[in-house]
Amino acid sequence: MKNIIRTSLIIAIAAASLGFTPAGATTIRQAIADAISARMPAPGRYEVNLGTPDITLEERVSLQNGRRLERLNYNPANQSFQATFIYRNDLGNEERIALAGTAYAVIGVPALVQDVAAGDTISGASLDTIEVPASRTTASMITAPDMVVGQVARRNVRANTPLFAMDFAKPVMVRKGETVTIVAEMPGIRISAQGKAMTNGGKGDIITFMNTSSRRSVDARIVDAGTAVITTQAQTASIN
Repeated sequence: MKNIIRTSLIIAIAAASLGFTPAGATTIRQAIADAISARMPAPGRYEVNLGTPDITLEERVSLQNGRRLERLNYNPANQSFQATFIYRNDLGNEERIALAGTAYAVIGVPALVQDVAAGDTISGASLDTIEVPASRTTASMITAPDMVVGQVARRNVRANTPLFAMDFAKPVMVRKGETVTIVAEMPGIRISAQGKAMTNGGKGDIITFMNTSSRRSVDARIVDAGTAVITTQAQTASIN
């Protein structure tokens, strides 16, 4: 049973059908990454690290007439691979070179172009993309620009590092103690009253307001700096 499980983790890739292409350490790493990605259940980008120093590989292969990936074994469990390339020497004869190394999946995530200070608002121009190991992503990591654009930094945040949701917040649109118009709408009826915010809130946030006349509390969604809307009919009676 153990042998069956171990074998299932190893993806053997025969690539003899690939034609000869220009050689070099960079293109060889890319060929390995592309081959792994194409055969994995969830294709993605892979970062490949070769056990052979780039300069040694360049001297041996890159000045030849080309190379093609003949075979690749990849073990996702320990992220290791063994690859065999065929390349043509100066005489036009085929030779083989065996390579080994590691490869791990990476994903692109937003990162700041430059450091920002607490209170700064993040715009689309503030962001670039960096790659991080997929295995190191967390639920709190920001993975798309629209998750952070328009938000305000809660603390100083460094550039070129992954971003996390707890470091950003919506801009405050209504501050604690400010008075806004609270609106409740029903078929054929629109009721409004003045309410004092009990906490800070941003656009779209549901916060508690105190009716300045009845002194009752009601929850309402902030729609702009001067207006909040009752979100449930059950609370509509509390607006007066």
